[in-house]
Amino acid sequence: MADYVTVLDAMVDGHERLEVRCTTCRVTHHIPWRLMRGVLKADRLDELHKRLVCRKCGERPAPEDVCIPEPVRFPGGPLYGPSTKGV
Repeated sequence: MADYVTVLDAMVDGHERLEVRCTTCRVTHHIPWRLMRGVLKADRLDELHKRLVCRKCGERPAPEDVCIPEPVRFPGGPLYGPSTKGV
């Protein structure tokens, strides 16, 4: 997977979501960019963990728990991430 520096880099490549894992609650969320209030396209992905808080337990995610989700291959196409047709 390509290394993305900013939110805009990920959006240009076709990613529509951010994957956030909470190790305390053992929950993974896929948050669409449009639902993330206050996040600008120029924001760095490695800095987003400082602004996120788990709604269930109130803990902040670790930097390695905030990432762009890997595309999942399904017969009809990917569920998350850019299209992988022709790959």
